[in-house]
Amino acid sequence: MVWIGTVFRAMTPLAAFAVLTVGAGCGSRKPMDDKGSLISWSITDSAVNFANCADDPMFVSNFTAFPIQSVVAYRLAKDGQSATGVSCSDACSNCQVSCQDNTLSYTVAGDSLLLSAQQSQAIMGTNPVCNLNQTLSREYDDQGTTLSISDAYTLTLSGDTTQCGLVDSSEKMASPNGLGVEGCVVTFTGNASFYGSQ
Repeated sequence: MVWIGTVFRAMTPLAAFAVLTVGAGCGSRKPMDDKGSLISWSITDSAVNFANCADDPMFVSNFTAFPIQSVVAYRLAKDGQSATGVSCSDACSNCQVSCQDNTLSYTVAGDSLLLSAQQSQAIMGTNPVCNLNQTLSREYDDQGTTLSISDAYTLTLSGDTTQCGLVDSSEKMASPNGLGVEGCVVTFTGNASFYGSQ
């Protein structure tokens, strides 16, 4: 069997989460009320859902929910029309989040931040190469003191059709539900509490 799990473990995530212990956000806040600021949130709960996906335990084990109390952050533009992703590191001697802008660029629609991105990587052991493609659709819904998070990854295969067919059929044979990888949608959902803005 061509093992696809190595690819998932090796892929660079399209999210920026840093694990640290944080206190609860304080005061009341209106959605998208921090134009020109770095806004950070602390994850309070999360889950992973699968649609049209293999249920092979080795495949499923590659996907884990967002760590509780990890931080998600972004920098909202001064005009409130866009935002830039921010990668944060643990600098919690006095519970300050140390962050740097990254290359993720969000559009703003009402009180939501939206992002679409794609990533592709060759599957180990395929020759000629079959690629695993991820198409991300992300939505952060700012509700004032809470943030609703949805990251939906649609998985497809591209490259050598024979190799890609072998990858998908191998996964189908290993899965009790008989489903493979092609067209699988993995959705990470979660909620976060307002941590702060600066």
